[in-house]
Amino acid sequence: METPPSHRRKTPSQMVANSSPSPRADLPGPSFTNNTTLPTERNTPYLPTPTEIALLSLYPILLLFGALFSLLSPETRSAPYDALRHAHLQDPDLAPSYFARKNNLFNVLFVKRGWLWISASFFIFLFTHPATRDATRRGRAMVRWGVVTCWWIFVTQWFFGPAIIDRGFRWSGGKCEVTEIKIGLGEGGKTEMVTAAACKAAGGRWSGGHDISGHVFLLVLGSYFLVQEVGWVAARWSRYLREERSVVMADGAVKGAGVEDVIGKRLGEEMENDGLVLGLLDALGKGGTVAFAVVGLSVWMLLMTAIYFHTWFEKFTGLLVAMTGLYTTYILPRWIPVVRQTTNDLIEAIPTDGHPTFVSVLFQHSTAKHLLSQSTYCRKAVMAQAHPDMPPIKVPPNLPELVRTAFHKARTNGDLNYYPTQVALLHVNSVPFQLRFSPSLANKPKAPSKPAQKDPLIPPSSANTTAAAPPSRQRPTFDPFDKPQPGLFIADLSPSHFLVLNKFAIVEEHFILATKEFTWQTDLLEKEDLAAALGCIRAYHGYTLGKGEQEHDAGKQGQEEYGELFVFFNCGEHSGASQPHRHLQLLPVERMRDGLDNMQGHTGTGKRWDVLAQSLLDGADVARKLPFKTFAERIHTDITPQELHALYLGLYRRACASVSGATAHGDGTEQTDGEAKISYNLAMTRDVLVVMPRLAEGAEITSPEDGEGNVVGRLALNGTVLAGTALVKSQGEWDALRANPHMVVQGLIVDDATQLPVHGLRPLAGS
Repeated sequence: METPPSHRRKTPSQMVANSSPSPRADLPGPSFTNNTTLPTERNTPYLPTPTEIALLSLYPILLLFGALFSLLSPETRSAPYDALRHAHLQDPDLAPSYFARKNNLFNVLFVKRGWLWISASFFIFLFTHPATRDATRRGRAMVRWGVVTCWWIFVTQWFFGPAIIDRGFRWSGGKCEVTEIKIGLGEGGKTEMVTAAACKAAGGRWSGGHDISGHVFLLVLGSYFLVQEVGWVAARWSRYLREERSVVMADGAVKGAGVEDVIGKRLGEEMENDGLVLGLLDALGKGGTVAFAVVGLSVWMLLMTAIYFHTWFEKFTGLLVAMTGLYTTYILPRWIPVVRQTTNDLIEAIPTDGHPTFVSVLFQHSTAKHLLSQSTYCRKAVMAQAHPDMPPIKVPPNLPELVRTAFHKARTNGDLNYYPTQVALLHVNSVPFQLRFSPSLANKPKAPSKPAQKDPLIPPSSANTTAAAPPSRQRPTFDPFDKPQPGLFIADLSPSHFLVLNKFAIVEEHFILATKEFTWQTDLLEKEDLAAALGCIRAYHGYTLGKGEQEHDAGKQGQEEYGELFVFFNCGEHSGASQPHRHLQLLPVERMRDGLDNMQGHTGTGKRWDVLAQSLLDGADVARKLPFKTFAERIHTDITPQELHALYLGLYRRACASVSGATAHGDGTEQTDGEAKISYNLAMTRDVLVVMPRLAEGAEITSPEDGEGNVVGRLALNGTVLAGTALVKSQGEWDALRANPHMVVQGLIVDDATQLPVHGLRPLAGS
């Protein structure tokens, strides 16, 4: 019997060959679905993680073992040692081992050319392994290689003159002694040579100073660099290692390093979904195998150096200098956000399709201005890129104040309709949902009617899924975002978006992010849409209230709550979307809590309501309790628009794959633009991005009182369900859902076997 394709074993190289043509969408990063266990351990960002400490401790242990071996081994202890050469006598008959001779092939061909071997193996892995196929990921790895390479050059080759090793030797009293033969012939004297190479070329030798062990420095620096760039990546990609790093964000918060694109697991999860769970060695691939062969040989030669060469203090300083470079490269950026942001800016500036050049963005950083201004080429490059095609979207830093002021003014002037609500806290499988009831909403003015919903199993009349609008997507005659009402306008987010208040508000300060030019709501989001939304999230999180308002709100919800913003997007006929003009909706979390104060800890299980999407980060327990599918990724406020868009595309594709049997629009797994293949809701906070596929807009609500299941209404759900909220308009609906909370999510359940919407609740865990 032929092996099913989903269970055939693939090598990393095969995965590269079969990867998506848009690699950015497969950006590795920690992701999770309903059944994924999330790491809960949080390590300090100022020190290496426990695994890193264990690996780093091997180096001093190795050096200590070598020192003890040289003292305890009779052959080594009795062999004559030349202190000036930092080695045993090189006569084959007197040397204690083949590896004690400097002319052994491993030293000549490997150690002396060590950085070439290390760099070559690194680049082989970088450009052949599927975990590093993303352009940004490769860019960051190359930046780290550049930093480590510069440190190697500074220490061993050149540091604005003599290298650090040579400078250290001279500063400690060392000098170059020319041979007695040349002195006798009058061809030389005890001239001062500033480098070991110059001294050797003149026929002399270093003596009298402290000689940092270049072998120890190179072998430690290079091997651990490969362990980080190859071993750590492969271990996380194969899901062998789940340890979480931590980083300090720009606002001072400490987050898991899943928010930073350094190490990721998404591709590993895709492998698991295909039945492909590789061991660590298999996950290395060919490139990783080459790299770890170099690591193994480096460790062996480090042991030989520890036994046969240099004093213990010279080896210790070599280790210390290597550790300094490694800490600067791998630990320092974790607690200095500007370093990570600068790296992101430099990578974004790699020229593609007319974008700014690497040099032009580097020039914008004050630390580089002076050096770059000395270069005519750099100045010309900056001038040539003075007008980038896609300028950044600027969000007012006082956005919360603008929204609050605009809302109260519009409400006072009658420019918007606000519908107060009652609220109840329900629990679906112990997950808190807030249900809001607004009877006056039944009198809301009706928008122009939408086309009747089509059955998701019936193919559309047109298979056109490109950006061009088929007949079923004719622009509407009425577009509320074409010329927004002045009384609702909040701010212009040039060049592409603007902010307006929601004219029919259920939650106070509900506002909308819309595109200036008409763009279809049913098309895939672009990176500018997500960048603008993220800018609003940043503005809310970074905003500081006046002292008086701080004291007022501190007694209510706390200053931290004020800074949270929930963003959602409805796409497709089953998502709850009401307008064809693209718009994302934004809700301050503080305002979403209005009315919940008196019931926190006093209903049901006593669990406090929180944004559902945010709760997915607290562990897999919440995700497992949800009876519907969600796909989520950790994000952070320093993420680049390119990275955020890539994560979004990846989540969208996974959502498409999860309901591929339920639509006739194609699977969407290779899609990067155009009309979406499925209906879905998207939610975003400053920590998480979530996509939920939709096969139905809602479900009928039946009354439990008469025992006959008479329909009392219909519950329609949009992206706010990912916040853990729902809204009803009639007393019958309000009573029925409070009596049977599981009906809140009835229209969202998807059966795993058929991938079709379930009509009627399936049994839920614990129900």
